[in-house]
Amino acid sequence: MRRVAALLIASLTIPATAGCDHVQNAIYKSAIEKALHEDALTGTAPTSAHTAAMRKVDVTDCPQEFRVAYMNHIHAWDERAAVNQAKVKLDSEEDPAALAGMIASLFGSDAEPWGDHVRAEQEARRLEAIASSDLHSTWQEVERIASKYGAQVPQ
Repeated sequence: MRRVAALLIASLTIPATAGCDHVQNAIYKSAIEKALHEDALTGTAPTSAHTAAMRKVDVTDCPQEFRVAYMNHIHAWDERAAVNQAKVKLDSEEDPAALAGMIASLFGSDAEPWGDHVRAEQEARRLEAIASSDLHSTWQEVERIASKYGAQVPQ
């Protein structure tokens, strides 16, 4: 009789546990979709204002792995914003020769300022490519985790 009771309890516990996982995944799916919707409203400009808006996205009810992936994506946007800011400053200086001289001093170079200006532009393009690649890979991870929980990613 005890065996029957133990089997009966076990047979009720297993579906209940499986049901809890299903409910938890549904909660995660909903939380991820909400977070991704909020993220879509933050814009796409590589600025500190954009990353500040991303930090306000509510990921509280999302699974830990999603929160980590989303934070990594924010950090990638931080890097992209920093590169963008440097490029804007490089491109908008009224006296490019003076800026090139400043860049030369940053590089510790004795070369002519214009050569350093060109090097600075090349370095900015290189860093921009790296930042863009990081953005793409971190977003892919966010999408992979969202998909794992059945969440739809806004287009």
